[in-house]
Amino acid sequence: MTEQEWLNSRNAKRMLWKLWCEHQSEFVRLVPEIHRFLLHCCIKIKDLFHDEVQLEAVEATLKSLDGVPKDDLDLGYLSWCTEAAAFAVDGKTNPERRDELTDFIEQLPRLSQLSSEAAWAKLKDAAYFVDGAINYPGLIPGPYVERLLTSEFLDADLLRNHVSPNFS
Repeated sequence: MTEQEWLNSRNAKRMLWKLWCEHQSEFVRLVPEIHRFLLHCCIKIKDLFHDEVQLEAVEATLKSLDGVPKDDLDLGYLSWCTEAAAFAVDGKTNPERRDELTDFIEQLPRLSQLSSEAAWAKLKDAAYFVDGAINYPGLIPGPYVERLLTSEFLDADLLRNHVSPNFS
């Protein structure tokens, strides 16, 4: 990937993939910037957050990147809560939440136009995206990271705003 390709691309997934494949050491150097980018992608989809702790966790993680001491933010607890929010959509927790989540889906314009199955899938993908974005630097490379970095929620403009590779 060249600087010109980076500046002109509309495909954040491809941009990240090419950066990883062609400039791996630069990609590794940019992990904090990529982390910030992922968190801003979360803010862009906050209408899909069915649990208020998801936004609270994203904001707290951004504050930690800005230098607020982690002890003041309880990031471990917030990470646990975002995982629980993802499990709730995935059906791995209390089935009584299903009615609450169904109501949430029906009230969201971007989900209400989808089939029930597609709406649930998008809500689940968003919940896991938030959980992954919060924990990104600590994730072990593998399928979970690959899924995070190829998500439909990635935005090329946000990527350019938050990640500045050196292509020389």
